[in-house]
Amino acid sequence: PLGDCSFLAWHVLVNAGGPATLVSGCTNLMNLSRTECVAAGMDGSQSNTFTVGVLCANPAANSVQSEASDAWPIFASTTGASGSGSGQPTTTTVPVPVLCET
Repeated sequence: PLGDCSFLAWHVLVNAGGPATLVSGCTNLMNLSRTECVAAGMDGSQSNTFTVGVLCANPAANSVQSEASDAWPIFASTTGASGSGSGQPTTTTVPVPVLCET
């Protein structure tokens, strides 16, 4: 399913209303079968969206980033989210989808 890509890592980005940035806790995901990561240090006063791409040994074979996830309000009382109080850095578990365009 990865075509000419020799998998290096998942590339997870977060967007909280500004430019998309790397997600602390979701870098160095070098195992293709790893399907989640724990994002840390996000601004709890913002809803966050995530995108995922595949980094390949040949950069020309890298995938495009996925469509953005639904917004994740970090302090909602949902499984995988933790923290309380507006604006406090927190963590949440982010699923890493396997389906990416190449």
